[in-house]
Amino acid sequence: TCRPSSDGRGAGYLNERIVWSVCTVPDGMVPQNQDGEVVQFGLMDASELAVALQREAFTLEAALIYAELLAPAEQVSS
Repeated sequence: TCRPSSDGRGAGYLNERIVWSVCTVPDGMVPQNQDGEVVQFGLMDASELAVALQREAFTLEAALIYAELLAPAEQVSS
């Protein structure tokens, strides 16, 4: 993402590369935030995720990742 940043009284600019992966968490295991980057973990099916995206319930970075996850496979590969 590249966009103006509110840091520095509007004089800053954010240029950030988002690196993400898909993983499976075994039943019974609860993810633990290690660095303060994640506000919370939650389990949603695709329709719940789509509704949350429409409500703008996530940060811009998280929304970009989730939107790609929900995109049809032919869109993701192009």
